[in-house]
Amino acid sequence: MRLLMSVLLGLCLLNNTSQAAGVLRISLSEMTLGGPDRVGKLMVKNTGDSPLYLDITQEQVQTPLTDPEVRVPVGDVAAPSLLISPMRLALGPQQEREINVK
Repeated sequence: MRLLMSVLLGLCLLNNTSQAAGVLRISLSEMTLGGPDRVGKLMVKNTGDSPLYLDITQEQVQTPLTDPEVRVPVGDVAAPSLLISPMRLALGPQQEREINVK
């Protein structure tokens, strides 16, 4: 059974009066999970010179390829088959963190 999930990364940048900016780099733009482990890892890195705050929202897309898509928050799905952690993290300048996809 194929389950489509949409993962949205919401970024809130620290609002400074200077021209400093956080720049997010994600290791993969596409991931296929399968096999015995069914575990994936994404690396996110702040390549900028100010902090980044990430808030990850996970939704199940119930009507893919339609306009508009019907999306349900993963917390409202009875038995989600894809989970992401951590859901929130802060990255300092040049800091890198791992996001687990199971």
